[in-house]
Amino acid sequence: MTTPVGTPLSAQGSSATASRAVTVPSATDLVAYICVFANGDTAINSMGTFGGVAPVLVYNYENVLNIYRVLNPAPGAATAQANLAASVFWSIAVQFFSTVDQADPDDAPVTNITVETASVTAAVTSDTEDYVLGFGLMVFPDISAFTGSTLSTSQPSIDGSVVSTAVVYRAGGPSVTVGVQSSDASFGDNRIVAINIRSSGGGGGGPTITAVDDDDSITSTQTGWDIDGSGFDTATVDIVQGAVTVAQDVNSQNATTINCDTVFDAGAGPHLKYGEGNCYVTNGDDSDDFILIEITAPSGVSYVDLTTPDSTAENRITAVPDLEAGDQLEISNVVGGTINDVVVNANATFNCDELVTSFDVRCWDHDDATWGAIGTQDVSGDLDPPIFAGEIPDINGTQNSAITPLDTGSYFTNASSYSLNQALPTGLDFDTGTGEISGTPTIAGTFDGFIVTGTNGGGSADSNVFAISIASDQEFSSGSGRKRDSRNRGFMTLMWGRG
Repeated sequence: MTTPVGTPLSAQGSSATASRAVTVPSATDLVAYICVFANGDTAINSMGTFGGVAPVLVYNYENVLNIYRVLNPAPGAATAQANLAASVFWSIAVQFFSTVDQADPDDAPVTNITVETASVTAAVTSDTEDYVLGFGLMVFPDISAFTGSTLSTSQPSIDGSVVSTAVVYRAGGPSVTVGVQSSDASFGDNRIVAINIRSSGGGGGGPTITAVDDDDSITSTQTGWDIDGSGFDTATVDIVQGAVTVAQDVNSQNATTINCDTVFDAGAGPHLKYGEGNCYVTNGDDSDDFILIEITAPSGVSYVDLTTPDSTAENRITAVPDLEAGDQLEISNVVGGTINDVVVNANATFNCDELVTSFDVRCWDHDDATWGAIGTQDVSGDLDPPIFAGEIPDINGTQNSAITPLDTGSYFTNASSYSLNQALPTGLDFDTGTGEISGTPTIAGTFDGFIVTGTNGGGSADSNVFAISIASDQEFSSGSGRKRDSRNRGFMTLMWGRG
């Protein structure tokens, strides 16, 4: 099976030569992939020999983003060096793999480009013996591996710019996704180049997994599964999701059965989420095999992977103070109905039918790969209507200047949404989820008769009447209040006209 080996290395700089000194490991059927990026229109002219071998170009984007392959470079000190047409910001990275098919080492690269997003990914078809390598570029100061990918090495903010590059990889399978991401949406073109690296099958004689249940899936109620025990003496078993690995128990010396209890424990982590993973088995001779598995939810449990959670969902869910892309929510112990009665939305809110009165929820944190505490959500079919208390003050502002936001929702108890009885002055916004009024008014005047209504499933409640007064920005703030003198502007025009 193809395996990442050696120390992943990268570098960045600003010169006419991109280079990185490395130590080539000693490994069977070794291959090195060298990723070079030149930030600008400057071309990558040539690539020097590496470990005594001339690199082969396997991917070229406008000669500024190139990936080279080197088969069986000599072990020991070596330098990856690309010669550029001129001095420019650059990054270079070297990634080694062992047990690679030397006659047919890789498949055609798969490329994906996204514009102004927080991530870019590519789906690759491969074999379970292979590995998928990805070289990613983000137009953003930081960069990391997308969920499911393992970060090998990265170069954030290349030489002070906002361009960042990274090398990621992932074990092969029928269809795997590799990618990179940033902490926020990028403001340019992002690119991922994914290459499937073929295994030479050099791990022969190792264990083989013929079945994990009938459909290659495991559940949290399952205490073990049968596997082909050939070559499994003194074997170790791990289940892997991206950078997270959870060791499993081998029941007997011939290892025909293994336990998977620790994958789903609610105690101290790390623990795995529901979804795709890899089950690895390694015997005493370091021969190994793995199978792509699907970790499925037990009966009565539902879950959802969060993509771009709405910020208003934070703190709505018991025991979940913050939510991020890559987190997973688990719903269980539904009272009054079945799990099918609960629909989990992408923004981490829940729609329930009238039969459901409560359910439990917990969150898998993608940062530390652990399940959080379980919290109970109560759902009342007979909600009391919201209560309004206090007096919403008038809003005062100046034309073309942002007002101080007013949170009208703070005057209501038990409201889930809000509405206004009439349109706001141009430039001001009303958030129906929170009741906040904000923005920059573009017209002046006094606008009367605003009423906010807070609503939930039990009814609604109205607020008091309040007004919005916007002063003109064409008036002096003190003195006689005269308009600006257009003659001044005419004088300026005359001055400029004298040349």
